[in-house]
Amino acid sequence: MVKTFSFNFFIVFLLFNDNVKCSHTINENIRKFLAEDIFKKLLYELDLQVLPNITRSHFHITDENFNFDEKNVLLEDKFYSGTSLIVGNIIQKIVQFIMPTSDYGKNIEKVELVIPSVTINHEYDIIDIKILHILNNGTHRETIGNRKFSFDEMVQTNKIDISIYNDKINNLISDDRKLDLEILATSYNYNQDNYLIPSEEITLELNNQKPYITYKIFSRYNRRNVRSEYKTCDGTLNDGSCCLKNFKIDVSQHPWNFIISPSILNIKSCIGSCIKNDYSTTNSNFIRYSEDSEHKSCCYASEYETIRVLYATDDLGTLKFKNITNLIAKACRCY
Repeated sequence: MVKTFSFNFFIVFLLFNDNVKCSHTINENIRKFLAEDIFKKLLYELDLQVLPNITRSHFHITDENFNFDEKNVLLEDKFYSGTSLIVGNIIQKIVQFIMPTSDYGKNIEKVELVIPSVTINHEYDIIDIKILHILNNGTHRETIGNRKFSFDEMVQTNKIDISIYNDKINNLISDDRKLDLEILATSYNYNQDNYLIPSEEITLELNNQKPYITYKIFSRYNRRNVRSEYKTCDGTLNDGSCCLKNFKIDVSQHPWNFIISPSILNIKSCIGSCIKNDYSTTNSNFIRYSEDSEHKSCCYASEYETIRVLYATDDLGTLKFKNITNLIAKACRCY
């Protein structure tokens, strides 16, 4: 009797242990599949054809440097209102722009400084151009944008176009409508060992150019912070219905390490079946009909969260911000 009980207990233990291993394997496979899918979508959204050969370890940056306020980002909806352009006024070595008043309920984003017909009287292979905002009557300067250009790029385009950090521009406008900018350039040349050697930093003189700023206007409205009623996956084998699968990715690991901030990506995707398991319901005929591959329902994301990332765009370490609005699911539905 004791032997029979022990044997039965051993069999139950093996079955339970196999189920745990199976569940772990399935969850790992799902996580790997979702991570690969998210990675492909991320590269597409960031318009990266080739991964930059530079990692976040090259930068002494934390999420706090850029005030990643997830709560405010997720609770704010916005829609595109229009595009505008402002021509700058050159005062000696300074370019001055009179920016529009920052209206309540509107954001200015995707701001870009353009300097057409640029002539740089220096020899260079790479030139690093920075946009500095001049504060307190010239006593303080703050970098609000930068970009590196190769000599070939400058010959082909014959202009400078640099994005201004989104998190800076609205603060600048709210403080003062006058936006005084200084354009600095550092040229680099390759030596015999193929290393880039910098020269001294110079201020670009824009005597005959007509620099201008382009920007997009987004109207916004806030909704109440209500408790989420959207279904999340509970991680069991029996949870096969359409739900939000949540997992985190550490971007310090390859191939994600071209992302500078945030340091952790909280990924949510819609997975599961849209077929109910209970065939005793009055809708059983419709459910069986839906199970047919020709009419099978699909679990898809009906709402998305907004995530803002800072990432390296090239091997030179050029950094760029982008708000991604269709990558991380917030709610799932069956279609």
